Amino acid sequence: MRLVILFASPTTRKMLRIPPTTSALRNVFSVEYTATSNTGVTQHDHGKPSRQHVAAQQSAAGDLPHGPRLPEDFFRQNLPTSPMSSTEAREREKAQCEEAKKHEKKKKKKKKKKKKKKKKKKKKKKKKKKKKKKKKKKKRAS
Repeated sequence: MRLVILFASPTTRKMLRIPPTTSALRNVFSVEYTATSNTGVTQHDHGKPSRQHVAAQQSAAGDLPHGPRLPEDFFRQNLPTSPMSSTEAREREKAQCEEAKKHEKKKKKKKKKKKKKKKKKKKKKKKKKKKKKKKKKKKRAS
């Protein structure tokens, strides 16, 4: 199988081991790929298998780093036996939405209170500084 890559990004060039280009005219490359028969994952022509190919081989052998593979019907077995009715699901969603809205309102109130406190503190500080400066000037004049 022959792929023609037009205007490939630097990351794809690195993955496909294509040399970096300097001009736009040299951006047309063709890369040879040979398809493997057992996994259906592509492999590079120059002998080194691609990362995907190696991962496919490892998973087929069952020696992945995170442990043995789970059986295919594992998630089907552990499904809940009695599915929720649509009305129960809607009620649960409504309750969750209401809780989230309440939580957001509380956060907004807290933010407003903090802003008000900060503004009041700043004003008080400014007033005190002005008074102190005036007193100092009076003492120097006398």
